[in-house]
Amino acid sequence: MSWRYGAERFDSVVVQALAERYLAALERLLDHCLSPGAVGVTPSDFPLASVSQAQLDALPVAAADLEDLYPLSPLQQGMLFHALRGGASSAYVNQVCVPLSDVDGPRFAAAWERVTQEHAILRAGFAWEGDLPQPLQWIHRQLPSPVQHLDWRARSAEQAKLDLAELADAQRDQGFDLRQPPLQRVLLVRLGESDYQLIWTRHHILLDGWATARMIEEVLLHYRGEAPVASASRYRDYLAWLGCQDADSSQAFWNEHLRRLDEPTRLADALPAVPAQTGHGDVRLQLDPAVTSALVAFARRERVTLNTLVQGAWSLLLQRYTGQRSVAFGATVAGRPTALADAERVLGLFINTLPIIQAPGPERLLGDWLRDLQSLNLKVREHEHTPLFDIQRWAGQGGQALFDSVLVFENYPVDSALRSGSGVRFGQVISRETTHYPLTVVIHAGDTLNVQLSYLLGAFEATSVVRLGEHLQNLLLAMASQAQGPSTLCLGELCMLEATEQRQLADLNATRHDYPEYANLPDLIDRQVRATPDALALVCGDIRLSYAELDARANQLGHWLQSQGVGPDVPVAVSAERSVELVVALLGVIKAGGAYLPLDPEHPRERLQGMLAD
Repeated sequence: MSWRYGAERFDSVVVQALAERYLAALERLLDHCLSPGAVGVTPSDFPLASVSQAQLDALPVAAADLEDLYPLSPLQQGMLFHALRGGASSAYVNQVCVPLSDVDGPRFAAAWERVTQEHAILRAGFAWEGDLPQPLQWIHRQLPSPVQHLDWRARSAEQAKLDLAELADAQRDQGFDLRQPPLQRVLLVRLGESDYQLIWTRHHILLDGWATARMIEEVLLHYRGEAPVASASRYRDYLAWLGCQDADSSQAFWNEHLRRLDEPTRLADALPAVPAQTGHGDVRLQLDPAVTSALVAFARRERVTLNTLVQGAWSLLLQRYTGQRSVAFGATVAGRPTALADAERVLGLFINTLPIIQAPGPERLLGDWLRDLQSLNLKVREHEHTPLFDIQRWAGQGGQALFDSVLVFENYPVDSALRSGSGVRFGQVISRETTHYPLTVVIHAGDTLNVQLSYLLGAFEATSVVRLGEHLQNLLLAMASQAQGPSTLCLGELCMLEATEQRQLADLNATRHDYPEYANLPDLIDRQVRATPDALALVCGDIRLSYAELDARANQLGHWLQSQGVGPDVPVAVSAERSVELVVALLGVIKAGGAYLPLDPEHPRERLQGMLAD
């Protein structure tokens, strides 16, 4: 340490004494900071958190274990809300189950632990209690391993299969306490010498689909002894980026977009439900490679994405099921900003769910409408970081949900990450993901287009969801049929019904009958009187008239009206409550050849007088 001073102003003895005292004070400070009981943190250590010292001290983690502290992303906030409201619900508890062969179990576990230590988000816990200004996520410096080993080699293959299914269900049902990391559990169940079952259960609040696939890739790289390419950014950098966005610009965009929506779209209200049931159900369907290729070709020709085609088909389906002019559904967006360096390598929850609002007119050309829909999606991307709870507040619907169905288009399949050449052989991947929404439609794009409809059992009947899937498939098939040439198809020409349903509609509407071309009402009444004189013609309260009785009363009144000068082009005012007398009066005027002028007794006297004067 060196000191510089002006010799003309300061005495060297004084400066020397000051330097010695400063150095001694600094040494005492360092000794204190390095002593076992002196570890601490201050709000300045965590600039993104905006907390006081008292709030920091109240966190459920020792200062020595606290690596970082920052707010939640928009979707993390939403998941925390539903986790707290849902209690023991398994919503947003995701799971991957897959058999492993030719694997070194301890080495695989070590690779998993290495990735957990390298990425802060995998060591995150969440705090929201007390007087915190907002929910926060805190990063633990070192966590116990999330990997647990089970040795089931003594069990028969049949028994192990049953027990594995029960174990996976129990892991999901166990859920997570978001205050207690790690929020993932990795079970390696040994079934043979080098055969295992991997059961990875985690809370969605940590990772989105892209990050999930990326994490598995990194585990397998470490397993092979290779180092993954480190990202130039961290998840905290994304949260800092969020805090710098122009909220006013986003609000203006969403306010304009929300003007298209007349009312929230509730698909569940349009279909039968079984309210007493709980849990989730799944319906899966697959478009064969030829149809998938045709859809890709059609999308390429119309200069839109496959995601846009699926969104378009879902918009039409919602409109036809609900009968609403404008409909809304949730679309999951990637949320990884291009401004964030190496964003695709960062682990964390970047996705967001945003409302897509459409009012497709039946006269619109399919291609034109799809391009407009894609243009909307591009505009949404500029504001995809906006929290959904803010958008719902701006919508003017009392803050209520704008939609009850969500569309998720996945192009990051976990099974592709598993087959990245690690030497480990993987069996069939079973992935289970649930949300709080009544219906979540997940699209997996590959050689075939796979559709998974995950629904709340208390919101939909299973048969209704099966039919929804069939109708969605039919709309996509109708689009695929346009792949060979220029599309001149209008939206109203896209049929979603099965052939059997079309025949049922045709039979239901086969109501054509031949009627006399020149017959008037009195003639038709006379014919009915002659055909069925005693048949019931009129009921009003306790009064019942047959056709013969109705005709007799109307004839009597008609003759009297003629005696009073009523004939062709002579108007006759009729004022009466809904009653037998009203029907007799109208029919009597017609039989007399006159024209009746109905006057509602409930109308104001002045209005009735004006009508009579005219």
